[in-house]
Amino acid sequence: MPTIWAATGVVLFVSALTAVVRAVLVYWPTLIGATAVGLVAIVVATFSGASCVGDGSNSSLMGLAVAAGVARAAYALVLLPSDIAVSSRH
Repeated sequence: MPTIWAATGVVLFVSALTAVVRAVLVYWPTLIGATAVGLVAIVVATFSGASCVGDGSNSSLMGLAVAAGVARAAYALVLLPSDIAVSSRH
């Protein structure tokens, strides 16, 4: 089972890194900021999850939950304003 979680973490990290690179390539500051926050939140969630598996403390689990929520919110901000901004750019 830990192999599945590790593989999922690697896929999430690579996807987040790809999103940051794409945001930088189009030079859209809002997207760069949101994707960077999402990437950092995924990294924090990864370390919190590893700590939770190691010691099982509630603080590690809370850190994992908060970081996952921040990542979700950041990527929601990437999806929602993108449609509005694209329609206003044309």
